[in-house]
Amino acid sequence: MTQMLSTADARSRWREVRDRAKSGEDVVIGRHGQPDVVVIRYEDYEAIRDALEDVRAVRQAERALAAYRQDRRLG
Repeated sequence: MTQMLSTADARSRWREVRDRAKSGEDVVIGRHGQPDVVVIRYEDYEAIRDALEDVRAVRQAERALAAYRQDRRLG
């Protein structure tokens, strides 16, 4: 099970965070009790990079479409 660390904990225990991620554990870092970022092993990142770029492109397109629709409603 993955535990979430606060930003302050992650900062003060950075070496541990890095070592845990390097050993294959996903380390979730949260802010105000909500997940914010994840530290993962570089090899895992390399394996999912193309899919991640696709996900990011879809999100960007969705934001652009929402902004366009909002502008049409206001104009």
